[in-house]
Amino acid sequence: MRYGQDTVDRVRSIMGPANPVPASAPVDRGTGAHSHEAWQEAHDKILARVQDGTTYAPVRPPSTRRWPPVSPRVRRLAAPLAAGLSVVGLAAGLTLAGQTTVHRPATGAPADATKGMPGIYVTLSQQRHLSPHILAEVHDSLTGRVLSRVSVGLLGDGMGISADHTGRNFAIDATTAGRHPVVGLFLLHVSANGHSTKVTRLPINLTTPGSQNVVDGIALSPDGTRLAVALQIPAKGNALDPRGEILVYSLAGGPTQTWTAPGDPGLPSDPAWTGGSRKLTFVWQDHLRGSASFFTGRSQVRVLDTAAPGRRLLASHVIVAGGGQLGFIQAAAAGPGGSPIIAALFKVPSGGTTATAHVRLVALSGTTSAVTHVFAHHANPYSGQMQEAKAVGRCQVVGTDGSGEHTLAYCPDLGRIDNGVFTLLPHSSGAFDAAW
Repeated sequence: MRYGQDTVDRVRSIMGPANPVPASAPVDRGTGAHSHEAWQEAHDKILARVQDGTTYAPVRPPSTRRWPPVSPRVRRLAAPLAAGLSVVGLAAGLTLAGQTTVHRPATGAPADATKGMPGIYVTLSQQRHLSPHILAEVHDSLTGRVLSRVSVGLLGDGMGISADHTGRNFAIDATTAGRHPVVGLFLLHVSANGHSTKVTRLPINLTTPGSQNVVDGIALSPDGTRLAVALQIPAKGNALDPRGEILVYSLAGGPTQTWTAPGDPGLPSDPAWTGGSRKLTFVWQDHLRGSASFFTGRSQVRVLDTAAPGRRLLASHVIVAGGGQLGFIQAAAAGPGGSPIIAALFKVPSGGTTATAHVRLVALSGTTSAVTHVFAHHANPYSGQMQEAKAVGRCQVVGTDGSGEHTLAYCPDLGRIDNGVFTLLPHSSGAFDAAW
């Protein structure tokens, strides 16, 4: 897909003043109160609403990262395969009894751990009960206090956020309103003190009207000139046969680049620029087996050199491989240089529908794949595949800052990791993604 000079000029005019182009229905976590039927009823009410004489376009169930935590493996396959089943409904009523915390997160971090930490972070959540609107909230990084909030797009097949190096410009992918919704791209600009925001719709669509494609993560390059998108294109008739692509859009002129993996059905996610605006780190899951509700397979963290010749996604370099004692990598965030890779891992027994899932939030070495630090470890009992999916999804990684030393993650509650210290953050109930 190519965008003409008019699109480029419009993007530049929107982003320029703040970042000139350089020369180079939430479920209660304690009770799981909503049933799938209750969500479906709410969903139907949303579709029936009329605002300013215009009926809301159909809103497919949320398909990206959720909080309360549900495995992103479910959201990546659920949207195209079971459009009537939301992740919120999936999580409903699935009680996890006897959860055990082996490593309790710290309640505070020493001053030296927060040195260089961005001053603010932004979370995404549902604006209010029965509303299809996404709420972006700006938080103080030290206290978690909400500084400002604004509505950005609708729930749908793309709900992710990523920041540039300034920490004040955030790209957000969200579903647009209208009869022919698409996953569009929005720019959230936050003032220096975090108390005021401005949202602008950028002239780029990440999906086309009527498509079942799912955006599984975005990454705005540090200089704000490139946007990486992890895309799932659902297979026809086979739940475990999706086609994964990574696209890089130019926001400063030039064509869109696309990397594919022909013959290897898989899911890319969690893209992050870790080598300026050239190298892209991402999670790759393939060799999938199981069902749309729960599946496992091969999991890796890879680095793609976007300046190298060719467009083969699997020409990327594997830096961490899941499996064995490590377990399945369901989410990861990487920073530049030698900064650690923060990952959410799980292990489940190979057979049986009633068992215990072990989930961990850890730091990994990018050279040996070894666990260098465990921030949290939970043992979550489950019964059945849907409970299994929720049990393994209670630890997730949502983003790392430009230095690679500060990461936002939850296990099961949202917190920040600063130079090896995990500190819980308040005021983030219901958030499903975050960035700084």
